[in-house]
Amino acid sequence: MAELGSNQVLTGARARFTLNGKTVAWAYGVSWSEELTQDPVDVLDKLEPVEYAYTGYRVTLSAQVYRVPGESLKSGLLWPKNNGSSEDLKNNVYGFAEMEAVIEDSRTGTVIASFTKVKPQARNLSVTPRGIVGKNVTFTAIYIVRED
Repeated sequence: MAELGSNQVLTGARARFTLNGKTVAWAYGVSWSEELTQDPVDVLDKLEPVEYAYTGYRVTLSAQVYRVPGESLKSGLLWPKNNGSSEDLKNNVYGFAEMEAVIEDSRTGTVIASFTKVKPQARNLSVTPRGIVGKNVTFTAIYIVRED
């Protein structure tokens, strides 16, 4: 292993998170998961599976974002709008365009991870006494295209 010099390790202060080329300015954390799903192949007369067969591939991406009054995921086109009617909701969800997400080192421009066909999946908000209000937003993706 090569000896490390100063300022070579990626830190959160250098990480940039973008969706469709737009920096998610109030993000304070981002994580992702890449999963190869497996199911046991069970047969009669054995307690243990004879193997674990690959049955799927999944990518999820999660971002933690500060809640800033006047700014929302919907206004930033990161979440489908809902104007209070079932028909509107269906049209907005089904018509919502897939996104691209990138995590990069803002100092060097190195792409840490790039995600394709990203769609919003879930969001939640947490409010606590004397705490900073934050949202957790989860997305699905089809692929991690590049991961350094």
